Amino acid sequence: RFQVYLILIFFPNSERNDTDLYRCEIEILFPPPYLRTVGNGTIVYIQGKR
Repeated sequence: RFQVYLILIFFPNSERNDTDLYRCEIEILFPPPYLRTVGNGTIVYIQGKR
């Protein structure tokens, strides 16, 4: 079974040159042990003004 997730995020002051691959970084400090992981990344494409 497939699950589809859709998330819309608005960046009102963004520009075309902000288009890039963005990754989230997660650090879990407590409880031990310390864990750090980085997501696969999401391509954010900024369209021109309408």
